[in-house]
Amino acid sequence: MKTVSKRRQARPAKLTPQEAEQYRNLIQKWAQQAPPEYTGNGEKHPYTSLTLSSGLGRAVYASYSDEDLLAVLHDAASRLGRAPTQDEVFSLYRIYLKARFGTWPGALRAAGMRQLPMPDLSMPDWTQMLAEEPELCGALEDVTRRRRRLGYPPRKRDVPQAKILCERFHSWENVIAAAEDFEKWQEARKDN
Repeated sequence: MKTVSKRRQARPAKLTPQEAEQYRNLIQKWAQQAPPEYTGNGEKHPYTSLTLSSGLGRAVYASYSDEDLLAVLHDAASRLGRAPTQDEVFSLYRIYLKARFGTWPGALRAAGMRQLPMPDLSMPDWTQMLAEEPELCGALEDVTRRRRRLGYPPRKRDVPQAKILCERFHSWENVIAAAEDFEKWQEARKDN
């Protein structure tokens, strides 16, 4: 495995498929050994260079597909007999899962282990809302575009209009549900 200087770590490293596989096998080995978490004793984790703060870590993270990362959750769930908590997943995997899916609940939802809560509001009359609040409808369309591009609901912090949407719909879960409902309404309108 090649070592990467601190200066090169700042930019994403380029890994061959073989190098990526070597790093992924090393991470898997560390996860199986379940190294103790280091406390404030001045020691660094032996895998600090593979966190997202380094170019090497970002390159290794990028080598994982969504399915690879979700398989980590499924393996942990099989072992535990339930959805794992964050503390039950090796820290590098936890970092990668949260980076990919936004939050721990987002990763669990993507793995089919946690459903979004039911929206706690009734959906508005979309015809009226489109006429009176077109900017909000445009913001909901942006949420839908981001969801399609990502393959899962976007994080609140990734949507510029999140604050306005949350003020109108009271929670991020409601915003996601409203965006889905608005999309269905638009599709039904096109079909007529």
